[in-house]
Amino acid sequence: MPSVEDVLAVQFEAYRTNEPEVVWAKIEANHQVGDLVTGRIAARFPFGLAIDFGAEFPGMLLGTRIPDMTAEELQQNTKFATGSIVTARIERFATTARQIGLTQLGDSTV
Repeated sequence: MPSVEDVLAVQFEAYRTNEPEVVWAKIEANHQVGDLVTGRIAARFPFGLAIDFGAEFPGMLLGTRIPDMTAEELQQNTKFATGSIVTARIERFATTARQIGLTQLGDSTV
């Protein structure tokens, strides 16, 4: 079974870049914490979803950041099938993990 890192490296070309600071500078210039983004579910994991919203790194929407969702419901819910479109807000930039934290909590527009 491939690791999370292996799956993300396949879905997001820049994920294993040797110069992540260049890519991060571009992402942070184009996106801010609080921005609303829409993208497709690129991969599902037991803990959440990898979202491709056009950045070169994945947006990670954890099950705990989806209203009224348990980990079990996330895995069984067809609303969150790979390829489905979701909307969320950028919550944080996790430079070390090379991920963009997303949330659907606390906002009725998501």
